[in-house]
Amino acid sequence: YKAEIVRLICGDINPEGPGVKEQVVQTPANKSYKGRRQTIEFGSYVTIPNRPLLGQLSSFTFQAMLWPTTPGTGTQAVVSKWQDRRQSGFALLIHDGALTLQLGDGKGNVEVFSTKEQLLNRQWYFVAASYDAATQRITLYQEPFVDYPLALVNTLVWKKTGLKRVGNNQVPLMFAAVRTGAGKGKLDHKFNGKIDSPRLANTAL
Repeated sequence: YKAEIVRLICGDINPEGPGVKEQVVQTPANKSYKGRRQTIEFGSYVTIPNRPLLGQLSSFTFQAMLWPTTPGTGTQAVVSKWQDRRQSGFALLIHDGALTLQLGDGKGNVEVFSTKEQLLNRQWYFVAASYDAATQRITLYQEPFVDYPLALVNTLVWKKTGLKRVGNNQVPLMFAAVRTGAGKGKLDHKFNGKIDSPRLANTAL
């Protein structure tokens, strides 16, 4: 691209006016430059840099208030500490319209658990997920604030997983999106809605 420093004499773009008038100021900055790709990522998300406590989670519990607006559209991340390359860590997602917990041990073993209960759009839910490394039990929970006919009031999934541990990684803790690929990677699985009062504990509650 070409850059120039100019003195703006008139900035009136009205066709009935004098028109734009500018004068180039001769400076060493006036030349052609090599461009580079700069991605503008739309959407709101939060990135918390990795810390030793976050990078060494064994058991954990996550909880939040959730207000999804398009739960049936694609896969959306609520929270993630997930490294795509090593398939390591955890991610709480909305997948196929239902709350879903994804776990990976970093050794190629990945397990996915779902409430299989469709989240209603524009409704508040209390959601929670936990993993107990000692018992290899996971808990997945969603509770709507308003009762509707033909919709379950509370949904609880309580299962034993084959994973003896959740793989540690050095990626950031993220809310409302996941980075996939190497390095900074691509921002994917963007969440539509509101996430309120998130909490993460380093134990299975």
